[in-house]
Amino acid sequence: MVFLANAHERHAAAGDHYAAALRLYRSTINLSGQASVPNETGWTYILLGAYDKALHQCGQAVSLHHMIGDTNGEAAALDSLGHAYHHMGRHSEAFVCYRRTLKLYQHMNDRCLEAATLLHMGDSQAGGSPCHRRGPMGTGRADSRRARPP
Repeated sequence: MVFLANAHERHAAAGDHYAAALRLYRSTINLSGQASVPNETGWTYILLGAYDKALHQCGQAVSLHHMIGDTNGEAAALDSLGHAYHHMGRHSEAFVCYRRTLKLYQHMNDRCLEAATLLHMGDSQAGGSPCHRRGPMGTGRADSRRARPP
């Protein structure tokens, strides 16, 4: 229970940082940065096991990135969305997210992220417990920014 309380305290602190980042992105009119904040928030919810909240935030990030034409951000948000679905046991929905992610990475000709996404698709099709692998060459998530939660 102490760990959970600490996790929630850390989430509250992270939320403060996300809000500050959003203010700065808005002040510099950085639309891609603004669109990334819901994905970061969603990833924090995934780490906490609050998957419904993660779905909302990551879905919002997908829409925002798509709207501004940020293919890389859209792919990263779809990857996060797929991961939340996978943790919820909703493997077919996770697979759909990963398939969309794969198409975006193929369009961008990013072979490493294509490979990582194919691994995620395999994990979803297997329907087992959520994957614990890292992104390409052990660098982190498929978007190479951070590791998947245990």
